[in-house]
Amino acid sequence: VTCRPLQTRALWFFVGLAAAGVSLVVVRMAYEGPDAWLGLGLLLSLVGIASLRAVTVRVSADAYGLHSRTLLRRRSVPWRDVADLRVRLKYANTPRVQET
Repeated sequence: VTCRPLQTRALWFFVGLAAAGVSLVVVRMAYEGPDAWLGLGLLLSLVGIASLRAVTVRVSADAYGLHSRTLLRRRSVPWRDVADLRVRLKYANTPRVQET
């Protein structure tokens, strides 16, 4: 079983915005110095970095245990160390949350 974000297209769009933001910061600092465009570029970079982390998150389970992977970290937990497991389902069009 593998759980990943369903809508990754929008997240990859924000990652592209981060690349554009970094480019904007580098060009503006090289030619003009600090100004308002520098702030916009830094904001785009931060949003893109947060989106890159969200798009790379993956949680999986197999016969050996639970495995989670993020952008910079991988972690595995064997089943003998798992005390409780909760699944939280949130439906897209309803505000209710169901726990199983």
